[in-house]
Formats: sequence, C-alpha cells, structure tokens
Amino acid sequence: MLKFCNLIILILCASLPMNAIGVHFAKEFNDASSHNAKTWGISTAGGDYVFFATQQALFAYDGNDWKSFQINNGTDLRSVYVSRNEGRVYVGAINEFGYFEPGDDGNLVYTCLSDSVAGRRELGNIWGIYEKDHIIYAQGDRNIMKYIPDGNRNVIVSDSCKFDCSAMIDGTLYLGTDRGLKFMAGDNIFTAPETERLKGKRIRSILPYSRGIIIATASDGIFFYDRKSLRRMDEIENETRRIGEIFCAAVNGNRLALGSIHNGVMVIDLDSTTAQLYNENNGLLNNTVLSLAFDERGDLWAGLDRGIEKILLEMPATTLSNGNLPIGSGYVTEIIGGKMYLGTNRGLYTVDYPPVPENGRLSFTPVAGTTGQVWGLRNIGGEIICTHDRGVFVIDGTTMTPVNGICGSWDCMPLTDGRVIVGTYDGFYIMEKRRQQWVMTAKLQGYDGCPNNFVMTSPDEIWASAGTDGVTRLKFDLNTLAVIDETHFTSTCDSVPLTKDVNLSLFDGKVHFATSEGIYVYNPASGTIEPDERLNSLFGGKKHFRRIKKDRGGNLYALTSKEIMRSGSDSSSVTRMPLFGYFPAPMHEGDLLYSINDSIVIFPGYNGYTFFDFSRATADHDKGLRLARINEVSITSPADSLLYANNFLGRREKITIGYHQNSLRIKYGINDDARSGLVTYRYRLSVEDWSAPTASTLKEYTNLKDGCYRFEIEATAVDGTIDTDSIEFTILPPWYKSKGAIAVYIILAIIAVIALIVLERHLLAVKERRVVREKDSELAKRQADFDKEAQMKDRKIMELEKEKLHFELQHKSQEMANAMASIARKNETLINIKQELRNIYSRLNAGSEQRKSILALQNSIDVSLQSDDVMKRFEDEFDLVHNDFMKKLRSRYPDLSNNEVLLCAYIKMDLSTKEIAPLMNISVRGMETMRYRIRKKFNLEREESLQEFLAKNN
Repeated sequence: MLKFCNLIILILCASLPMNAIGVHFAKEFNDASSHNAKTWGISTAGGDYVFFATQQALFAYDGNDWKSFQINNGTDLRSVYVSRNEGRVYVGAINEFGYFEPGDDGNLVYTCLSDSVAGRRELGNIWGIYEKDHIIYAQGDRNIMKYIPDGNRNVIVSDSCKFDCSAMIDGTLYLGTDRGLKFMAGDNIFTAPETERLKGKRIRSILPYSRGIIIATASDGIFFYDRKSLRRMDEIENETRRIGEIFCAAVNGNRLALGSIHNGVMVIDLDSTTAQLYNENNGLLNNTVLSLAFDERGDLWAGLDRGIEKILLEMPATTLSNGNLPIGSGYVTEIIGGKMYLGTNRGLYTVDYPPVPENGRLSFTPVAGTTGQVWGLRNIGGEIICTHDRGVFVIDGTTMTPVNGICGSWDCMPLTDGRVIVGTYDGFYIMEKRRQQWVMTAKLQGYDGCPNNFVMTSPDEIWASAGTDGVTRLKFDLNTLAVIDETHFTSTCDSVPLTKDVNLSLFDGKVHFATSEGIYVYNPASGTIEPDERLNSLFGGKKHFRRIKKDRGGNLYALTSKEIMRSGSDSSSVTRMPLFGYFPAPMHEGDLLYSINDSIVIFPGYNGYTFFDFSRATADHDKGLRLARINEVSITSPADSLLYANNFLGRREKITIGYHQNSLRIKYGINDDARSGLVTYRYRLSVEDWSAPTASTLKEYTNLKDGCYRFEIEATAVDGTIDTDSIEFTILPPWYKSKGAIAVYIILAIIAVIALIVLERHLLAVKERRVVREKDSELAKRQADFDKEAQMKDRKIMELEKEKLHFELQHKSQEMANAMASIARKNETLINIKQELRNIYSRLNAGSEQRKSILALQNSIDVSLQSDDVMKRFEDEFDLVHNDFMKKLRSRYPDLSNNEVLLCAYIKMDLSTKEIAPLMNISVRGMETMRYRIRKKFNLEREESLQEFLAKNN
C-alpha cells in the first residue's frame, strides 16, 4: 500500500507546475547609491538597459555597471520614460521635466524642458511620462503637460481632480483620479464610461491586458475594464488579500505583479491564478515596493523603499529561499509520503511537498538526533535510510532510529535478497531487517577502504572510488561475505588519474566515470577504463565532468562546473542549463542530481537547493539579448578619460584619439546572473590573430601607432552560441604628421617658392643694375686704361728687365752652387787621394825616392785645397746673388774669421754639415766647434737657430 502511495505522489509531482516549487531567484543590487535610494519609477529600454527614477538621481543599469545622472533642481525623480522614437530618456521630478540623451561619448546629457513652461511651479510631482504621435505627455498632480518636440512647444491641461496614476493604452491616456477612471481626448479630460464603481477608490495602477485594462486599487481589489463594462477579478481575490495594500503594479503576458506597502511583491499567473510572494522572508531587501516593471527578458524589476531588486522570473530555476537557508548547505534530498527530506551539512530536515510557504517563509522540521553531515538518503522498501557522518539512521517522519555497529557511512544500496550493503569510512557492511528492525549483521571481509562513491554491477560485484586509493573492483562471495577478487585502477588507459575528482555511475549495464578529462567507461574485453567517445561527443567534448547520471525516464544528465546538460532517451539533442552563479568543487562525493519528473531536477548546493526546469531552458539570443558587447573605451594615459560608453540606442560616434593619448582600456562582455561566468571571449585588434579564449572582460593597449583600428570580440556561451561585436577608432598622427602640419608644410613650401621667385627677381634686378654700373665703370675705366697703357708698358718693360735680372741672378746662384758642389767633389776627391798617398807613404822605406815624390804630391794637393782664387770668386758671386751678405756680415761682426764668414755663407745656402766639411777641408767635429764659436759671437741663446738668424740678417 505504501509503495502505491509513493507512486501516486510521483505521478502528482510530474504534473506540478514549476511555480509550485520554491520561488524564483531575486538579485539585490548593492551599488552604494542605488542600494539606499527610494525608487519611484522604472523604464526598460530593451536589451539589458533599465532606467530608475530615484530620490537621489536617475540611475542607469546596462547589465554590467550602474551610472547616476543629476537633474537641475536636484529634487526627487518621480518618473522615467524611454522614448526609442526620440532617442531620449524623459524624466519627471518635482516641478521639473526634461530628458537625457547620449552625447558624443555615449554618456547621457541632460536638457531641462520645464524652464520654458510658464507657471512651471504648478506642475508639482511628475508621476508619469508617455509618448504618442511624437508628443510627450507628463502627468503631474493636477495637470497634464503636452510637450511637442517639433518647435519645442508645450500645452498645460488641467482638471479639478487629483491624478494618482496614469497609463497610455492603445493611444489613449487614462488617468486614475480621486473621482474614478478618466481619459484624455485632445486637450480635454473625460470620465471613462461604466466606471462609477471606481469612484472613491484609490487607483494605483492602470495596465493594458487582453484587449482591455487592468485597474489595481490600493485596498479594493483588482478590476478588469473592456471600455464597455467593469468587473472585479474575483478569481485572484484570495491572493491579492495576502499582500495587503497595493502601491504599484505591472503586467507582462499572463503575469500580473503587485507591489505592496507592507508585504513585498506578489506575482500572479492570471491563467492558473497561482501566485508567488516575494518579501523579506525569502530574500527581498524590504517589503515596501514603490515601482515595478518587466524587462525585455521577462524578469521583474522592483523599486523599493530602499534599494532595487530584480526577480529572475525567466530564469528556468527556482529555489526554496533566496539567500542562505536556515537549514544549511544542501547535500542530498529524497521525496516520500508527501514529505521532502533535505540532508544538509547541519543535519536532516523535512518540509511538506510540494512546499507551501506561509507568507513567503517555509517551515522546516529537523529530524531529531541527526545533527551533522548527511551524506546520503535512500528510499529502500518505502523507508528512508540516512547515511550520516555518525552512522546509519532509519527515518520515520521526524524521528530516527540508529543502526548499531556502524560509525560513519557514505551511501547504501539494496541487495537482491533484501539485505542492504553500506559503504562506510572503513569498508562495506551488510544490514538486514530482523523483527521489523534494521541491524548490522556483517562486514565485507578483505576490504578496509573508504568507499565514498560506489556502484553495484551485480549482486556480488562492487566498483568503489576511495579518493587517493583510486578505483577498486571487488568480487565477493555472497555466502561468506569475503572478497575473492580485487582489481585496482589508479589511472585510465590514457593516463588520466583516478585518484581525485572521479565519480562512478552505472547505466546501460556499464560502469561510467566522470573525470577531470572527460567521460570514461569500463571495457570488459580489454579490462581497461577507456574514453567514452560517444558521450564525450554528445556533451561537447572532453572537459571536467563532475557527474554523469541516467534517470528512470532514460534522460542522461552530465554535470560540469558551469552547467547541467541533459540528453533525452533518444540521444538526439542536448539541452543545456547554466549553473547560475558560484559553483566550486562539490561538497561531497555522492549524488548531486535528483529528478522529480521528466523536466525538473533538484541540485543541492552551498546556498540550499535549486530546482532546474528543463522544459523552460531557452537561450538569451532567442530574445535578442547580447552575449558580446563593447561597454566602454577609455584613455589610460596621460590620465583616465572616457571616450565611449555603450548606450541604450546602440549609438556609436566616430572615435578619434590624439596621438599623445594612444593608450586605451576597453571593457566588454556581460555581468548578468544567468550568463556571467558561462561565456568565454576572444578578441583581436585589426588584422591581428584572435587571442586565446579567456573569461576576462578587459583589454588594455599601450603606445598604439597612428592609424585606423577595429577592435573585435567574439563571445562563446557554454552551449556553443557565438556572438560578436566590434568598434572602430582612429588614432591621429603626431602633430608633425597631422593634416594641419602637412598643410603648414605645403604653405611654407609655397611661401619658400614665392620667396625664391621674389629673391631671384630681386637678384636679377640687382645683377642688371650691377651690369649697368659695370658697363659705365668699364667705359670710364677704358679711357683711364688708354691713359695708363703707356705707363703700364713702361712698367712692364721694367718688370721684364727686373725679371730678366732676377733670372740671371738665379742662374748665377745656380752656377755658384754648381761650382761649389764641383769644388766640394774635387776637394773630397783630393782629400781621399791625399789619404791614400799617406797610406802608401807609410808603407815605403824612409829616404826612398818614392816617398819624396809622394810628399811633393801631397804638398801640391794642399796648395790646391787652399787656393784663394776660387774662394775669392765665390765670395764675389755670393754677394752678388745675396745682396752683399758676406760684406755686411764682416761689417757687423768684424771679429769673424774668413772661415767663419764662409761657413755662414754655406749655412745660408742651406748646405748640410757633411756637405760643408769637405768644402772647408775640416772635419765634421771641427765644423761643430766652429758653429759654436759663431753662435757665441752672435750672442745666440741655446734655443735660437743659427740658420734662422742668418736668414733674417740677409
């Protein structure tokens, strides 16, 4: 009977809608400014762009970063509206109205419009802004301002009632007032027909829905108006009562979101009338909601009394509670008997299934005595067996019964004979039921490992992973419970280690291994663990797989650190589900994927439990959301300066950068919960090669050369989706290569050419004047030349005669030199002969006739050497050539001897000592002595040259 009940529960679980399990994730934004601001209005601009009217400023969020922009009077912003037609973001404040639009660098620039409105102090709070036929409507407390951009004109339309809210629906501006629902036609305001029931009720929101209008009141319910009749939406009355007083509302398709003053946000499915409540009990920052808006993806933005929050309604995942669960980090789970058992790092807890929160909060009941690490939960025969850090417990509701004899245990599995095998910290134990009570009966002999993960391939064969011990295959005898064969595997056939990050699973009759290098399978034929090429290919190639599992419906799941992948029973396609946010290494080695039905998988993690719905898995590119986007381009040197910021219009002006600012920082990519960390990027600049894939979203370049550049990024999601973006910029050449400089060069060249032409003409004129003067001077001189010609001829004759005389003197000097040279050669020859005669004389006998003859011959030679005739002739010739040198020398220095005068003459002729010695018939040493006496008579200092002295005294 119990098994039948469990089957019924499983069937019911398979039919449960996703919103029956937990709540969607809510992201709070902790920007220092937006976190504390009251947010009165929200407007989405497509893609990831959302604008917020807050009490502090206009906040803009682009999916990555927050920016704030101020208006002129600094008052609270009450409303914001994005006009894609005008490319502007209109804002309303207290007595001020204007718009922002992207400037040249992409940043928003403000223009105030209310300054031109007469009596603008009467505008009051601008609570709503709309657009129709290029006319902007601004709803104040008691006035409507119509602003016509063409011509910058405005019209003020007033009414006697107070306007609480407004909406532009099908081209008509509807107004929620203290006197009911009204609408504007032309410049007049009328009461909407058939809406008398709304008089006296405070209307908070007016929303378009299904060819009609939803009207949300503060405390009197929700109404539907089809312009002919008004009805109360009683089908959701019970849900709306739970939220209390309503302050704002938004609608998207069949989802109606209501923001309350005291109890957060309620999201109602108008088709099924089911609702989810988001308040401080399950993760909302605070319970006072001032504004709501759905974005293009379908997620809900909530402007709170303090801060901004985003409820991820389109994320195909929910959680039991946003933030950390009070029960701790999730480890394992099991559903049985209308209860969900949750094993955590703090113990075992139960909650009703499906979970039904009370005012947003779930009530968890701890199972007494299970405090500590819960490693596993198994439904065996309709009973929950809990494997725990402190042993094995049998769970019955919220009570537990320990199985004695077992300390710490990892997991358990049933044997075919009703017994159960338990993997513990020190091996395997056998349990069986005796007298309706589970007892430990034996330990498997021959194995003392720590099997934190194991599978059974047959009643007598176990594959166990024991950490650093690797993987072991055990065959044992069912009767003796002793191991009869043991095979160890520390690595795969291609050397992938099996001592770390390995998880075993059994499906299709084969043992599979999820490893850091892919999926492997045991091959019985070869006895090795080999890559499973089919599964690796199916799930996108070899990578770090955390788990591989097949559920009872034939769906195959693969878990990595970034995603869960599922292949249907036909293995024809793979559905990918990103693991949104932080997912480090698993907290334990057991099961991490629990299928509830064919669509929903429970994933326990650090922050509790996540419910993934594979029937809703969609890609962001199907909704026009970008993976690749260039966000900012900034200069980094000489100082940081923004050149370009991505904007909601996608407008990109031409970026031109000075040469001295040629160092850039480029930011790109996304920072969204559903996608961050699941995208890798490649980039390149112009014709460079693509970079290696990286998770970084920042690139810097320094000292770029002048020229035109194109920076490209390529984003690749985990499912293989590729998106690209690019931006072009130009770095101007240095000043000396700029167009201006080149123009200056050209101008200077032209000026230089003109200057050369002018100079040439001037020089030509000067030359012509000079030629004229020269001709005049030549004519004047020609006459003088005729007069002087005779004198010149006379002088010429005299010069010729003088030149002839000079030549004659030179000739005589040459003759004298030749004669002196001849005398020198003669004397040298005579001296040599005299010396030879002496030698002969010394060898002859004394008194012989030959000696007498030789002596007479020597005397004759001496007479020839001392002849004065030649010397007299020499002196005359020398004085003739050298202007009476010798006579003047004797006159000035009368104490000079004839030989000393003669030596001075020879020195004057520039003869060397060796040449003079034979002329004077003295030795070289005698020559030096004579030169010394002459220097003394001339009173010459040691450093003075005798030759220079004689040359000066010519």
